[in-house]
Amino acid sequence: MSIKELEDELDTFSRKNGMAGFIYNPMVDECLSLTYEQMSKMDREECCKRAYILAQYGLFIQKQINREAAKLSWLDENISRIVAKECDNYGDKFVKYEVKRDLVLANNTHAEELSTVARMCRAKMKDFEFIASNIKFMSSILIDLNSSKWTR
Repeated sequence: MSIKELEDELDTFSRKNGMAGFIYNPMVDECLSLTYEQMSKMDREECCKRAYILAQYGLFIQKQINREAAKLSWLDENISRIVAKECDNYGDKFVKYEVKRDLVLANNTHAEELSTVARMCRAKMKDFEFIASNIKFMSSILIDLNSSKWTR
């Protein structure tokens, strides 16, 4: 199986389980750039609407994190298989596994490509995790603002 086939399989899985509809909503940018002044002028309905948009975006981001995690797992497994097959060519039992692994990656083009894609997946996941926590925070601010407008 290739990474493309894995992505196709993940897409099929999403469609079969009703998760294909998680797409980016351009209104997210507007919601994230609201100033305090703009938020304080919003009515309760607008607060709820924007909190919902951010919650949807949170689901979209989580789906992206899960997708990258699935790809990363697949990549790591394939890298491990290559390393297991070739590591004995790079020293005896006294050479550390990490050194052998790095030598295999440096000398096996396919393993090196997989490793590069894995690094990109990890970077995307780090970026998405930061975004996801901030989206949740922004959504909770709007929900709190909505609640405070109810008690006025």
